[in-house]
Amino acid sequence: MLKSSAACVSARLQIARAAEILLRWLQRPRPIAPESDALAALSVEQLERLHQGVIRLCLMPAEAQAKLIERLLAEDDDVPTETAT
Repeated sequence: MLKSSAACVSARLQIARAAEILLRWLQRPRPIAPESDALAALSVEQLERLHQGVIRLCLMPAEAQAKLIERLLAEDDDVPTETAT
């Protein structure tokens, strides 16, 4: 019983240490990304949302992917673009 209790404590300490390392990494200063690098300029939250969306897209059947992309492209065509005058 004592060995399993010690193993639980050790596992909890390892998890706490890993969580602390992750939090420090997330709070690190981020370098300023050049304007041409849109992904590097995204926040962690934005990258996580993008990742979730890509995963959802990958899990869709091919027909549903095609319909979604067609709809998004059609919406993009509806958005007026600014023209220099």
